[in-house]
Amino acid sequence: MNGSDTQKLEALKARLLEGMTDYIADGDGSGYDKNDIQKCDDILRDFMKRLDRLDDSAPETTILHCVKKAVLDLNALNDSVGGSLIETDQREDLCEYLLLAAQSAGLKRNDDITEEWREW
Repeated sequence: MNGSDTQKLEALKARLLEGMTDYIADGDGSGYDKNDIQKCDDILRDFMKRLDRLDDSAPETTILHCVKKAVLDLNALNDSVGGSLIETDQREDLCEYLLLAAQSAGLKRNDDITEEWREW
């Protein structure tokens, strides 16, 4: 993964987690807490670890399997808090994050690779 992609991914994740944190701070009865935000961060870290373990010649199906696992984990987390963790802004950031990371790992597609499994 090149440095530019790494910086973009870090910025996307920071914006995503900050948005979740800000919603809690606003006291809007979000239905989730800081532990849930940490779980989201953990899912994204695990996703990146899985991608980092792939070699440069990994088939796209293997990359998509990593995406699917992350999306299903995010579905379960979001369901556990009544669907309140991942709102529109977070969904857009997550989709962009997952796509950019997958492309950096060798995926050639540019469509919404989460749509097939995503419930948020």
